[in-house]
Amino acid sequence: MGLVGQTISRIYNHILTEKSSKFTIILSFYEIYNENIRDLLTDHLQPLTVLEDPQKGVFINELT
Repeated sequence: MGLVGQTISRIYNHILTEKSSKFTIILSFYEIYNENIRDLLTDHLQPLTVLEDPQKGVFINELT
């Protein structure tokens, strides 16, 4: 299991031990290669762009 898989496993194991709390997990995977951003959770090959907003901060537009 790679780093991402180990991280997700530890997060879920921690959640299972916390019976009195509720959790929401939001997860995105993306790749930046040759200055191109690709969403790894979808089959769409549309180009993605990095944007900055005073409220949201830096984000990738239309990322799954």
